[in-house]
Amino acid sequence: MEVINFLTWLGIVEKLIVPDDIFIRIPYQHHYGKTVWIFNALKVSFICRYGDGDHNSPCYLAGFFQKVSILSSCHRIVGR
Repeated sequence: MEVINFLTWLGIVEKLIVPDDIFIRIPYQHHYGKTVWIFNALKVSFICRYGDGDHNSPCYLAGFFQKVSILSSCHRIVGR
C-alpha cells in the first residue's frame, strides 16, 4: 500500500491507496472555468487511477501539482 500525503491548509493528511478497482477522487479546477472546487495543495504525491479517461478528469489537470505519479489508465498525463 502506498501512502498519500496531501499538504493542504489543514496540514498533512495521510491516506492509504485503496485497491485498483476503487477510484481516487480529488477536487480540481476545470480548465474551461466551470464552477468547481480546486484542491488547495502545495504538493501532492499520489498514484491515481481513473477509468473514464475524460479530459476533464484530475489526471488531465495534474499540472496543478508539483509531483504526480499516474497509472497508465489515465489517457493523458500532464505535469509528471
